[in-house]
Amino acid sequence: MVTFFQNRYKSIICEDDPYLLELTRYIHLNPLRAGIIQDWEALKEYPWTGHAGIMGKRNRDWQENDLVLSYFGRSRKAARKKYEEFLKEGFLRERDQN
Repeated sequence: MVTFFQNRYKSIICEDDPYLLELTRYIHLNPLRAGIIQDWEALKEYPWTGHAGIMGKRNRDWQENDLVLSYFGRSRKAARKKYEEFLKEGFLRERDQN
C-alpha cells in the first residue's frame, strides 16, 4: 500500500520571490528525485507537476506559467532555457551534497 498524503494538507503563502522559485524547483524535481522518471526529457513530459506546462509541452488553461517564467527572461524561449538551467543546478547541487 502506498500513502500519498500522510498528514493534513498545508498551504503556505509565498511572500518572497526566492522562496517561490525554490518551492517551484523543489516540487518540479520530485519525480526525478523519486526515480519515477529517469531523465530531463521525461520530466518535460511528466503530467503530474506544472513543469511540462512551464516548458510548453502541455497546455493547461488553469496553469499560470508567465509568473515563473518572468523571473528568468523576457522571451519565453530564453526564460524556459534559464528556468531549466535553474532546475538542473539545484538537482546537481542536491546530488553532490548526498
